[in-house]
Amino acid sequence: MATVGLVVCAPLLALIALAIKLDSRGPVLFVQERVGQHAKTFKLCSQRNPYAMDQPERAARIAGATARGTDELMRALTPVSS
Repeated sequence: MATVGLVVCAPLLALIALAIKLDSRGPVLFVQERVGQHAKTFKLCSQRNPYAMDQPERAARIAGATARGTDELMRALTPVSS
């Protein structure tokens, strides 16, 4: 079941990785050491966040594009009544 979920989500994850890479420098993924249960450490691999709160104009541009895309998607999914 997890394999099916991964295959279904793979195109979305690829688009997110592409957006991060096109918008900012640096690697798409980062590894961070975390502390888990019983103080055992483990490594967590995660995608970077494409938003930059220290650069408000860039964050606003990204948020605007996301809002426009969501609005267009909702219009496409809304049935037309006649």
